[in-house]
Amino acid sequence: MPDITPPTEFATPEARLQWVFAQRERGCTLRDLAKVLGVSERRVGQMSRKGARLSNPSLHWHTGLSSRTANRLVERGFASREEVEAAVKKGVITDRPTASQKELFVSAAQRTTVPGLGRAGFNELREWLGLEANPQEGGR
Repeated sequence: MPDITPPTEFATPEARLQWVFAQRERGCTLRDLAKVLGVSERRVGQMSRKGARLSNPSLHWHTGLSSRTANRLVERGFASREEVEAAVKKGVITDRPTASQKELFVSAAQRTTVPGLGRAGFNELREWLGLEANPQEGGR
């Protein structure tokens, strides 16, 4: 086993994840890191993936969104927070679709212009972007 000495304490949980990712980048195996950290190899793999996202925020622009919401946006071709924000502000992504937008929906149950997003996902998106709640929503 290579000499792997983790810090005695990490400043944040995120720092621990980034450390694991850095060790994996250096060539440390899941098994070696699992022994040092006292966790399973599977958990080390999860930690490394999360550390990669934290270390490369531009590659993982959707950090902070649920997996479901992020996946729906990526499936629709969005590649940055800025693109999403512009689309929401222009009404391209909305939970109040126009009649012409509804014609493009994949099912009658679809509620937003992004299939599978739903109103809860749209509200999550607005919160993530720091936009005000939809004023038309009222007390729903």
